[in-house]
Amino acid sequence: PPSPKLSADDGRVHIALVGTADDQPDHGRWYGDIIRELTSLGLVVHSHFWDLEEFGLSLAPYRQLEREIAGYHFHPTVPYRRDARLSELMSRYDLMGVFHELAADEHNESATLAVCLPTKAVCGWLHGAMPVVCYPHYRGVVERIKDLDIGFVVERLADVAEVAADRAAIAAAGERALA
Repeated sequence: PPSPKLSADDGRVHIALVGTADDQPDHGRWYGDIIRELTSLGLVVHSHFWDLEEFGLSLAPYRQLEREIAGYHFHPTVPYRRDARLSELMSRYDLMGVFHELAADEHNESATLAVCLPTKAVCGWLHGAMPVVCYPHYRGVVERIKDLDIGFVVERLADVAEVAADRAAIAAAGERALA
């Protein structure tokens, strides 16, 4: 069963960002600016990024952001192979956000995203049975969201505020995602 939502305690929408994050602002998986904008919209952001320091990718910028930004929480990743821990953790959040940048100078994944969104990017969403919110350029995921009505597709990151304001729609999409 899903865990109790964090929003039940504070009344704010909690959104999870899960997967691989870049540590440079000009890279496709740089989430620093996204985190800043989502928190400025009033959402509570929780990241669960893979620690890939052994491959030269530092999560230090995200640890620093946690110290700078109220409403942002940096958490370790929980592998999906540990019993139901990932499901229990992810189901606490109201939304799962997937926001890779198409216009990135480095590590631009626009060609891949035009075909499909890598499965690992949505594992938290699948394990948490929560609505996903993403851009329209995620092939495969957008069709699933629309066919099953289990999430939200936004044109701009600022549109996430409109999604967050409709708590009834989030709850209904969450019920369908769980089903």
